[in-house]
Amino acid sequence: MPGGGILVAASARKRADLSDFIERELSKEDCVRAVVCTGSVAAGTARFDSDIDAFVFMEPFDPFVVPAEFAWRRGDGSILSICSPEIGPDTVQFDFTRVDLLKWSSPDYVWPDGVKAELSVGWLAFDRDGRSSALIADRVCYSDTIRRRRLDEAIVWGDLHLCSDLVELRWDALGPLGSHEILGAAWEHTKQAAFAINRHWMPWPGKQSQALTALPLLPQGFA
Repeated sequence: MPGGGILVAASARKRADLSDFIERELSKEDCVRAVVCTGSVAAGTARFDSDIDAFVFMEPFDPFVVPAEFAWRRGDGSILSICSPEIGPDTVQFDFTRVDLLKWSSPDYVWPDGVKAELSVGWLAFDRDGRSSALIADRVCYSDTIRRRRLDEAIVWGDLHLCSDLVELRWDALGPLGSHEILGAAWEHTKQAAFAINRHWMPWPGKQSQALTALPLLPQGFA
């Protein structure tokens, strides 16, 4: 890809920055159990001005250990607001999702698909005792049961929305706006089927198209 070498170099630099921050600041906090880097840094597509996205798993959960979004000055270890005029070449910007490990470990707590999509391709930067990585591996597993259920649902509803016998009737009954809504629903189920076939969790809205076109198993001419 154009600029690929720059993206690889930037991502490597960002990973090193995160590792440095973990070693100097987070590893000394016993409640921090694991850190998983996500987003462009994990994917190897970061720019030098990209911030670093990561999930910080804590037990017990303590929101005062580290902010969610901030800049870190390497030289003196200062934590700065992302709006601070002191941000410069020696600062690194972080965007952390702080996780209550005890809550997320509960069988009753449902991890959103967007979270599972991010963590399934994340980079494990720190794991204190292996428990967090084992939990993540279990939760992001895309089983045959899940795959079949989601494919069944997508095919049935997609076929219903796109049934050729009903197109004209729906247009007459619902008008352009309602018909467009049905097409949108059909597209959502088409995406669901594509991700299910590939055993990939659906990313958050706004991030799905890029992930969709990168799936290895797609119909010819799909994207």
